[in-house]
Amino acid sequence: MKYSVIIPIYEQWHFVADLINRLIRQSIGMNNFEVLLIDNGSKKFLPIKDLPDFFRILNCNTPGAYAARNLGIKNAKGEWLVFTDADCLPAYNWLQCYEECSGRNKLLAGNVITNPVSSDPSIYEIYDIVKGIPQKAYVKEGYAATANLMFSKELARMVGNFEELYFSGSDIEFCKRAVTKGMSIHYVEKSIVYHRARTNLRELATKVRRIKGASLRRSKQKHLLLSLARTMIPPVRVMALLARKNEFSIRYRVFAIIVQVQLWGFEIFEMFSFLIGNKPVRH
Repeated sequence: MKYSVIIPIYEQWHFVADLINRLIRQSIGMNNFEVLLIDNGSKKFLPIKDLPDFFRILNCNTPGAYAARNLGIKNAKGEWLVFTDADCLPAYNWLQCYEECSGRNKLLAGNVITNPVSSDPSIYEIYDIVKGIPQKAYVKEGYAATANLMFSKELARMVGNFEELYFSGSDIEFCKRAVTKGMSIHYVEKSIVYHRARTNLRELATKVRRIKGASLRRSKQKHLLLSLARTMIPPVRVMALLARKNEFSIRYRVFAIIVQVQLWGFEIFEMFSFLIGNKPVRH
């Protein structure tokens, strides 16, 4: 088996049928890969009828997508480990483009394009499209998002598992750990997955709170006060980045900045939730 595609799933089984359709039509051919669907404690599990033989469903009882990914790594039969998410749709040549660039000591990060879900996107959907997942920029910083990431099983043995303690940011930590061990990370623009845009404030607020909560919990004691102080500072840098995204209309960029200000309020809310000892948001 050449490739193992590992996909953690938490309360998103309604997306899986479309995902399966994309995977069974990969240009590389179905004999070259397997797919591991890792349920991570979903309350709404929707059984998939007539699941192809090269798909397996595993159950991960430890909360968190990184724990699910680690279970996938442990059970993978493939020489190469390829990661995406349940709300993504890989292009039909996704794996083929990765094959053309593979290397033992490389992490390969593919392109992630955020697509609208509706014909008339809401202001929140517009924000998610404009903000996107800038994988190319991430790679320049030495890491990548697991929405579209590949590395060899041999590299995983050398580097170790994803950190499971937090619900966000462990892809960054894993990639940087790999780089310190002499691995290199490369951007593969032609290897594309399409990510569904979030459509409402609730979905965006949950993501922002999950990221902020994990960031605060990762902060070492001596850096915690700095992290708390930074949370209280308006997100001017992010707003400036949104304003400079010239591939989008001025209207879209203005909407994105307005939503970014709204989401700052949820970051502050999560900070106080963290300070009083509430459990972190995981979805």
